[in-house]
Amino acid sequence: VGKAFVGAIVKPVVGVGDAAVVVMNHVSETTSDKPIAIAKANKRLRRALPCASVKSGNNVKLIPYDEKSAQVQQIVTSRETEDDAYLGHVQIPSYLIIASDQFLWIIGDDPTNPRRVRWAEISRFGIYGYFMKIDVFSGQGPRSFTFESSLKDLAVLFGLLSMKMENSSHCTDLDLSLRGTSYSNLPGIKATQAGHVFGSVNRHTHTEAIGPTKLNDEFIKRCYTRVNRMGSFMPNFFQLLDLEVWLLICSVGQMFTGLSSRRCIAVGIINGSGEPIQVKRVKLVQGGSPCYTIPTIEYNKNQGVLHPGGAIICFGWGAIPSLLQPGNVLINIETNLFVTNLTDSISRSTVTQALPSWQVSFLEKSYDESGWWAKY
Repeated sequence: VGKAFVGAIVKPVVGVGDAAVVVMNHVSETTSDKPIAIAKANKRLRRALPCASVKSGNNVKLIPYDEKSAQVQQIVTSRETEDDAYLGHVQIPSYLIIASDQFLWIIGDDPTNPRRVRWAEISRFGIYGYFMKIDVFSGQGPRSFTFESSLKDLAVLFGLLSMKMENSSHCTDLDLSLRGTSYSNLPGIKATQAGHVFGSVNRHTHTEAIGPTKLNDEFIKRCYTRVNRMGSFMPNFFQLLDLEVWLLICSVGQMFTGLSSRRCIAVGIINGSGEPIQVKRVKLVQGGSPCYTIPTIEYNKNQGVLHPGGAIICFGWGAIPSLLQPGNVLINIETNLFVTNLTDSISRSTVTQALPSWQVSFLEKSYDESGWWAKY
């Protein structure tokens, strides 16, 4: 009986002592100089799911977990704070090329300063031997990026570009090299054009050519008079046309300044189809000015026909931006061969559709970095 009684009392005492030892051990650890052991959280990044194809919509490819792809996805989404989606990537010598839903990323030696190119800014791309050339529109005309790599990696890069650019109205088979465009064999162009890079005139204001600009449309009338005498029989036709479009933009910048500044858009259309184009409608869907049309000599105003080799400039500006409305400009152009909506900035509203067997190619897409003008 005594043993049973003693055993019943002693065992809990031992347990309490053990608990006290455990508590004291933890207290001693917190007061010691040893680093505290903290349970590590799960550090595995979110799985990257590349897009299956350009026609798959939101469908993705379920692939084994890849740490590199997960890291690249974090770049695209800025650690899941940006509304963008990872599509795929390829590592080539000196560059990491990433395709996301909104951008083509070009990351070189400095990963903190990537070059992001919107898909709407890419004009064309192709593989030439062991090189990939990508032509991109900029504020001063097209630029070219050239990448050297193995045929296998270039094929992957070509596939990434094709996912977003296939069947896109932004693609063009015209060679927009830095040497300029001459198009000696372009249907309708009567004279061989001196090589000119559309957008190269954007670097200067040309105040001497604008002259005094008041709050009226006198600069439009002066431009109309000059352009109406121009034609594709002139060897510098492209250069002169590009300059006139830029002068219109500069004039709006001088006419509306400070708190009265307005956004504007200028569109130059050249008929290189070899067939007459019926201009059905040119309308400023959003804006604060009339929609001006300024044609060259090959345009028949009575019939609304732009003959082969002819050109027409469409121009307008917006209302004064305010807290209630941003003062954007949207122009709609409808012809018998194509329809296009163009805005004053890079936007999903910029859409161009051509009839089957016809193609609309952009020679220039220039946007002001501050968002005040767009030039096509």
